Amino acid sequence: MLIFAKKNQMKRLFAYLLGLFVVLNLPAQGSIYNLIYFGDCREISLSGEAELYVGNDLFSLINGGAELYHEFGFVEVLAMDLAVEDKGLVRAEIYDMGSSEGAWGIYSLTATTNAKNLGIGDAARTGKGFMQLIKDRYMIYLYSESLEKAVLEKVLSCIAANIPKSSLQPALLKAIGTYAPEEAGSKYFSGNLGLSGIYAFHYKDVFDYEEGVAAVNEGTIAIVLKYKNEDKCLEKFNASYDFFSQRNKYHDQEISNKHYHLKDRKEQHLNFFCNGKYMLIFIHDGSWDVEQQKELLMDKLPADD
Repeated sequence: MLIFAKKNQMKRLFAYLLGLFVVLNLPAQGSIYNLIYFGDCREISLSGEAELYVGNDLFSLINGGAELYHEFGFVEVLAMDLAVEDKGLVRAEIYDMGSSEGAWGIYSLTATTNAKNLGIGDAARTGKGFMQLIKDRYMIYLYSESLEKAVLEKVLSCIAANIPKSSLQPALLKAIGTYAPEEAGSKYFSGNLGLSGIYAFHYKDVFDYEEGVAAVNEGTIAIVLKYKNEDKCLEKFNASYDFFSQRNKYHDQEISNKHYHLKDRKEQHLNFFCNGKYMLIFIHDGSWDVEQQKELLMDKLPADD
């Protein structure tokens, strides 16, 4: 009986070790490595080894700008060369941004002029030498100076097919898109770095908001900052006025009920409103009817809870 028990223990130990070996040698469920198994896309294969950059390792891959990715919740990025049979190599980077909001944010803030939209994933575009796509929490870049657009689009589609989920635009980003003129750029951000890319109010985080969007057009900017509730919006509205009124960059300060006005060194007008849980900021040359713009914009925003 003792010998039989020991044999059963050995069998269980062997089964455990075999299972552990399998687990350690296969990508985990949801692993970013699963996105480079191409299934039916057999003309695409990995060339060399893929390089994984996790957390602060991103600074080794991106020469400047990594902070913005971290502000959105960056988790990791897989960078590699992919060989396309009889065509050549394409450089690919797959970013796990931690959330669909993070992916949409980076996508909105990395828009380039003359890029054209593609009908892949949740959103995609192509420009000179690159393609970019987001789906769920992932953002994917492809780089090539020689491969044809159709080849890059095939590679991008094959990677996107490995991402089972999709995501919709954040409600605030969708709303600013319906307010903005067609030629304006709609931006989504979640911290002071993202906001500073729209307008450099100050290097300090003056507003402490939950999420924000902007419509950036030539000569005008409309910004929406969302807060938990109206009390928080009013708190930051008053604190921001107190802060800016003491900065040399701003002059001609005026404040009234839930509205204040400044001018910056370029003589641009800045109008701030607290309306429910939203702070609205309009930056313009003085020709805007800001009350009218406020009503137009509030009409597009998600209703106050």
